[in-house]
Amino acid sequence: NSEHSRHWFFGGKMVIDGEEKPTTLFKLVKKPYEVSKPNNSVIAFHDNSSALRGATFPKPIKVLIPDKTSAGCAPGAMTEQERQYH
Repeated sequence: NSEHSRHWFFGGKMVIDGEEKPTTLFKLVKKPYEVSKPNNSVIAFHDNSSALRGATFPKPIKVLIPDKTSAGCAPGAMTEQERQYH
Protein backbone atom coordinates (compact mmCIF):
# COMPACT_ATOMS: atom_id res chain seq x y z
CA ASN A 1 0.00 0.00 0.00
CA SER A 2 2.81 2.39 -0.86
CA GLU A 3 2.54 5.85 -2.38
CA HIS A 4 3.74 4.32 -5.67
CA SER A 5 0.57 2.25 -5.85
CA ARG A 6 -1.51 5.44 -5.73
CA HIS A 7 -0.07 7.11 -8.86
CA TRP A 8 -3.13 5.99 -10.82
CA PHE A 9 -5.26 8.03 -8.42
CA PHE A 10 -3.29 11.26 -8.74
CA GLY A 11 -2.87 10.91 -12.51
CA GLY A 12 -6.44 9.88 -13.27
CA LYS A 13 -9.41 11.95 -14.39
CA MET A 14 -11.04 14.13 -11.76
CA VAL A 15 -14.83 14.03 -11.75
CA ILE A 16 -16.47 16.25 -9.15
CA ASP A 17 -20.28 16.29 -8.84
CA GLY A 18 -20.50 14.51 -12.20
CA GLU A 19 -18.37 17.11 -14.00
CA GLU A 20 -15.02 16.05 -15.45
CA LYS A 21 -12.27 18.54 -14.61
CA PRO A 22 -9.70 19.56 -17.28
CA THR A 23 -6.68 18.58 -15.18
CA THR A 24 -5.46 15.75 -12.96
CA LEU A 25 -4.89 16.05 -9.23
CA PHE A 26 -1.14 15.66 -9.78
CA LYS A 27 -1.06 18.54 -12.29
CA LEU A 28 -3.06 20.65 -9.86
CA VAL A 29 -0.55 19.98 -7.07
CA LYS A 30 2.43 20.78 -9.36
CA LYS A 31 0.97 24.01 -10.79
CA PRO A 32 2.31 26.44 -8.09
CA TYR A 33 5.82 25.04 -8.59
CA GLU A 34 5.63 25.47 -12.36
CA VAL A 35 4.35 29.06 -12.35
CA SER A 36 6.61 30.43 -9.59
CA LYS A 37 10.01 30.20 -11.29
CA PRO A 38 12.59 30.98 -10.15
CA ASN A 39 11.90 29.38 -6.81
CA ASN A 40 13.76 27.67 -3.97
CA SER A 41 13.19 24.12 -5.20
CA VAL A 42 16.37 22.21 -5.89
CA ILE A 43 14.52 18.95 -6.54
CA ALA A 44 10.75 18.74 -6.91
CA PHE A 45 8.46 15.84 -7.72
CA HIS A 46 11.37 13.51 -8.46
CA ASP A 47 11.20 9.97 -7.12
CA ASN A 48 8.75 11.07 -4.40
CA SER A 49 11.18 13.57 -2.94
CA SER A 50 11.92 17.27 -2.91
CA ALA A 51 14.51 19.63 -1.52
CA LEU A 52 14.48 23.36 -0.94
CA ARG A 53 17.38 25.76 -1.18
CA GLY A 54 18.07 27.15 2.28
CA ALA A 55 18.35 30.78 3.20
CA THR A 56 21.75 32.43 3.24
CA PHE A 57 22.52 34.98 5.91
CA PRO A 58 25.44 37.38 5.25
CA LYS A 59 26.13 37.83 8.95
CA PRO A 60 25.41 35.93 12.17
CA ILE A 61 21.85 36.14 13.46
CA LYS A 62 20.65 36.15 17.07
CA VAL A 63 18.85 33.02 18.22
CA LEU A 64 17.51 31.72 21.52
CA ILE A 65 19.16 28.53 22.77
CA PRO A 66 17.99 26.54 25.81
CA ASP A 67 20.24 27.19 28.81
CA LYS A 68 22.29 24.12 29.70
CA THR A 69 21.36 24.47 33.37
CA SER A 70 17.81 23.20 32.68
CA ALA A 71 17.38 19.57 33.67
CA GLY A 72 15.76 17.13 31.24
CA CYS A 73 12.46 18.32 29.82
CA ALA A 74 11.77 20.84 32.57
CA PRO A 75 11.14 24.42 31.44
CA GLY A 76 14.19 26.59 31.77
CA ALA A 77 15.94 29.75 30.81
CA MET A 78 16.97 30.65 27.28
CA THR A 79 20.24 32.29 26.29
CA GLU A 80 20.62 34.62 23.32
CA GLN A 81 23.51 33.66 21.06
CA GLU A 82 24.77 34.62 17.62
CA ARG A 83 24.89 31.82 15.07
CA GLN A 84 26.04 31.69 11.45
CA TYR A 85 23.72 29.64 9.25
CA HIS A 86 24.42 28.66 5.66
